[in-house]
Amino acid sequence: MTTLFISHSSKDKAWAQRVHQALSDAGYQCLFLDSHPDDGIHAGADWERMLYQRLRQSRGVIVLCTANWLSSPWCVAEAIMARGRKRRVFLVAADDIVDRRQAKGDQEGAPTIPEFLTDRQFVSLAGLTEKEAVQRLLQGLEREGLKKQDFKLPERPYPGLAPFQETDAAVFFGRDDDTDHVIDRLHRRRKGDAKGFVLLLGASGCGKSSLVRAGVIPQLRRAGKDEAAGPRWIVAPPVLAGRGIEGLALAFADAFRRAEKPRALQDVRGRMTSSGDLRLLAGELLDAHHAANGSVLLVLDQLEEVLDTPEESHVRAALALLLEASADFGSPLVVLATMRSDFLNAFQLFEGAADRYEAVTLDPMRRDHFGQVIEGPAERFGLDLDPGLATRMVQDTAYSDALPLLAFTVRKLYGQCKRQGRLTLAAYQALGGVSGAIEHAADSILYETGYKDLTQSDPRMRDLRRAFYSLAQVGEEGRFTRRIARWSRMPASCDTILNRLVNERLLVSSSASGEPILSVAHEALFRVWNTLHCWLLQDRSALSLRAQIEEAATAWSVEPRPEIHAQLLWPEERILDSVSKIARSGVSLEDVADPKLVRAFAGPTDPDILTQLPALSTGQDSERGSGPFGDAWHLPLSHAARSSVGVRLAILDDHRPGVGLRPDGLPDIDWCRIDGGEVTIEIRVNPDDPNSEVADTVTQAVNPFWIARYPVTITQFQTFVVECFRKGDDQTCKWHLPDGVPISLLKNNPPPKHRARYGNHPADMVNWWDAMAFCQWLSIRIGYDVRLPTEYEWQCAAIGANTRRGKPEKIYPWGTDCDQQCEPWRANTTDSELHRSTAVGLYPLGASTAGVFDMAGTVWEWCLNAFEDPDDNSLPGGDQDRRVLRGGSWGNYLAFACPTYRYGRYTDLRRFSFVGFRVMCSTPCLGTKL
Repeated sequence: MTTLFISHSSKDKAWAQRVHQALSDAGYQCLFLDSHPDDGIHAGADWERMLYQRLRQSRGVIVLCTANWLSSPWCVAEAIMARGRKRRVFLVAADDIVDRRQAKGDQEGAPTIPEFLTDRQFVSLAGLTEKEAVQRLLQGLEREGLKKQDFKLPERPYPGLAPFQETDAAVFFGRDDDTDHVIDRLHRRRKGDAKGFVLLLGASGCGKSSLVRAGVIPQLRRAGKDEAAGPRWIVAPPVLAGRGIEGLALAFADAFRRAEKPRALQDVRGRMTSSGDLRLLAGELLDAHHAANGSVLLVLDQLEEVLDTPEESHVRAALALLLEASADFGSPLVVLATMRSDFLNAFQLFEGAADRYEAVTLDPMRRDHFGQVIEGPAERFGLDLDPGLATRMVQDTAYSDALPLLAFTVRKLYGQCKRQGRLTLAAYQALGGVSGAIEHAADSILYETGYKDLTQSDPRMRDLRRAFYSLAQVGEEGRFTRRIARWSRMPASCDTILNRLVNERLLVSSSASGEPILSVAHEALFRVWNTLHCWLLQDRSALSLRAQIEEAATAWSVEPRPEIHAQLLWPEERILDSVSKIARSGVSLEDVADPKLVRAFAGPTDPDILTQLPALSTGQDSERGSGPFGDAWHLPLSHAARSSVGVRLAILDDHRPGVGLRPDGLPDIDWCRIDGGEVTIEIRVNPDDPNSEVADTVTQAVNPFWIARYPVTITQFQTFVVECFRKGDDQTCKWHLPDGVPISLLKNNPPPKHRARYGNHPADMVNWWDAMAFCQWLSIRIGYDVRLPTEYEWQCAAIGANTRRGKPEKIYPWGTDCDQQCEPWRANTTDSELHRSTAVGLYPLGASTAGVFDMAGTVWEWCLNAFEDPDDNSLPGGDQDRRVLRGGSWGNYLAFACPTYRYGRYTDLRRFSFVGFRVMCSTPCLGTKL
């Protein structure tokens, strides 16, 4: 930035160079002398254009007034332009130049000061040495407020949506009082009159980061020195709070490098294990900068990012470390953090924060200061403004987030007008004004990259929407707020357009922990870019669900108490419903901070993955491994995980063969062939004790038959109920059985109300008469006889026929191993601690040799024959007749699930949640898929 412009005649070049050197020696750095080899007009430049550009940029003009200067129209024009632009003019006149108002007779005809400069006090060399004249000039410069060391001009006057940086201090306007207020609070800390953790609070878009970076930090660096102890403040480079310990280490390492005493990043990182070590490190940094009595200021930007991370993260550990390290009044470390106001409550709940911070509130910039934001940088850069332009722009800033919109607009306006050196109303209107500038820029990029006419179903458009959904989240009061996303997770098809948006500074590309990241430059983008705003509104609920799942997963992962840990898991219905809603939108659950954690929390939700889990395939679930869904879903699956798989399959419409219905709406029975043979049944002394001695045995030859792979499911049984139990003509509910099914089978009892909620679970609460009626109905509907198996047939299907020694070949369907406390699990019994049934077919290692599932545990299964006489298959003579149940249930220990154990229940109308049934037939019609 040109602070002072030296106007002189080329014939007075030597004097101009001496003045330039004297000003430089006095500490003035931003000087312009056209003939100077460093900062003058370089060879090949458009000298006239550059001359007047530098003149417009100057804050003051030093006129070396000589006869040569007065005779040069160019020189006089420079002074006229400076006065017209209200620049301060400092006149140093040669000893032969006189003020015509004070001219004496002998000075008649002498060169005089121009009329338009006579209202300014000047320095005359008459009676003074050149050195004395320069000294008076320096005094005048100081009194007029032109500082010796002004901030250097950045490359452009307006940074746009991106926060101002330290290098932008020269064009940072409108926040002088707020800057002083923060600095005063920091100085109070040095005096022991304030806490060491200063929190700058403000709404999104109010300019917190810019205030700290372009206002506070540059002023502190210029705060001067204690005469005996060096600089008062050593300011480390600002750190994004979300970078945690790694960010702190980088900041300290860079501060040591600036002191020309570099330290290895790894060594600095190793010193950040305790607050005491951090204080020592800060003290060593002061020594490196020769600032023994100074303070180290560490700036944490966007502190709210820390409060969105898991409890055990290194990011939270860094905040805890800084709170403790800055708490002691004797600590050399002071922290200045910026944070959105709506996170204050979360910060106060952070352990150790409540009594260790000072709050400074930054209100939105007053609208009467907005003119400074426009005119101040323009003046520094020598830009003209059309009359009324600044007023018009301020009038158009009617939004709460107006400041960033204004910043973007003036940057765009400068880009279009900089060649002419004038910001015009016409160019401003072409941009669409303050509210339309961002939308115009973003939509132009959509058009230029071929996105504007794509349909929502186009893969490229879906990818782009997903990319933006990863950059946004639903905050408090339903507002859309910024998220940090990893470049590596962005769809590859979006690289070109995302980079264009970065170049336009609508998006910001940076890095964290060595990984490229992406974010919106400002949250105002979500509101003023109508295209994006509509996308976000359309999928607001999905974005909200993603945030809820991420928050719930974090809480679940850090809960140490097992009983609470399990309770924090969402029910399967909620998980699947949420995942389904998210999947139907453009939102992705992979676009979260920790996708692996979210996958572990949600578990498998894709029906293809659920049905293909190795734990659902016989012989393949003995291999242990955490897989993509975390330890809760390691193989072989636990009882709870198997139960959850069944529920998920049911919600997703379980299509496994033998579980649901055929295309014609009838039960889809998956038949397994059993070869038959002799089967021996053991009659025990105490029927209620599976370990009781055997009192008698009966043996029967069993012909080959076919039996259902699974128990009859609720879906299958309800098909029978819906068809046969409906309102009659008199509006009463009655059984309407097909011809051939005796009404006596149902004993006038209503349909069962199943305890299990899901269609792929065994049909429970079924008494013997319900099962018999179902078999009769199904036989008529499919055209061949279906019935309940006898217990001989049931046992043959479960463990096979007798061996040569006359005893069953197996004790359980899978063999003799009955230790339910060891993996892999084979049956759902009391040992599983589920206290409920599971979906059919979830225990493949518990299947029989013939491939029949669930013949041990889950639900007891009705058999056809009488309990007292295994050979009696006739209908019961009364309610006190007992029929056989086999296989045990979820409500009994594994010993009762032994396939040779007999259990009897009366054929009254009572129903039980642990009782179901399966069907068999002699010759199924295998030409049709059943």
